[in-house]
Amino acid sequence: MKWLVFSLALSINAFAADKPNVLFIAIDDLNDWTGFSGGHPQAQTPHMDALANQGTVFTHAYCSAPACGPSRTSLMYGIYPHKSGSYGHHATYDPKNLLPRDRLPLNLSFQQNGYYTAGCGKIFHYAEKRGWDDYVSRFQGKETTLVGLGPKRPLSDWKTGMVDTESDSDTSDGKLTDWAIKQLQKEHKKPFFIALGLRKPHLPWVAPKKYFDLYDPAQIRLPAAPHDDLKDVPAAGKAFAHNILGFFKIDDHKAILAHEGAWQKLVHAYLATTSFTD
Repeated sequence: MKWLVFSLALSINAFAADKPNVLFIAIDDLNDWTGFSGGHPQAQTPHMDALANQGTVFTHAYCSAPACGPSRTSLMYGIYPHKSGSYGHHATYDPKNLLPRDRLPLNLSFQQNGYYTAGCGKIFHYAEKRGWDDYVSRFQGKETTLVGLGPKRPLSDWKTGMVDTESDSDTSDGKLTDWAIKQLQKEHKKPFFIALGLRKPHLPWVAPKKYFDLYDPAQIRLPAAPHDDLKDVPAAGKAFAHNILGFFKIDDHKAILAHEGAWQKLVHAYLATTSFTD
């Protein structure tokens, strides 16, 4: 299941209190495996934990849909999937094909209310060019060769790998973060809305080696997987859960267990990319 956790940080400088600066951080596929959420006992996320300790954490804030496209459409346009009809990743579900053009995305609402708006990375799932004073989609990083569980899809989609660098700035997400920092450091004549969209820990689970080294692969703790975990899930949810990545007709859990040590390897890689994102 896909999760999106959004962190909203407010700061007030010389601008009026009714127009605070806004830093908006979108993290793709981050679940509750963070220190402050306690979803996994080994998760190392000291910076997120520090941010959580300084602000307010909404522990019952759930994503609108178990997929990134519908969730982002819901959040950025302020409308639930069952109202918009945006349920998947096909162009059919692009909000530009579903929503009236007077339905303003969040960044455009800020812009029309006197804000400087800048964004980078994955904020919208589908391209939305309106409402940005400055925007960059991605930077090419020094990502490495990846290894999947199988030679072809669907198992080849479960990919992990290490980036051969000690600098986060050599990675795509690192470059995006550096860009956002430069935006924050500018002298602004207006209050700002700056959005940073990080792609990790979305697949493929790739990060610099130092983040993999935070965890002993021999000591990785696997999450509990109750046999009746889907008992209270509706039929559509069960169908999604029993298709690897939600799109292939193979039970993902069984497919992973068929490869010795694969589950531990994938949990290790997810923890590493989560720490990298932190």
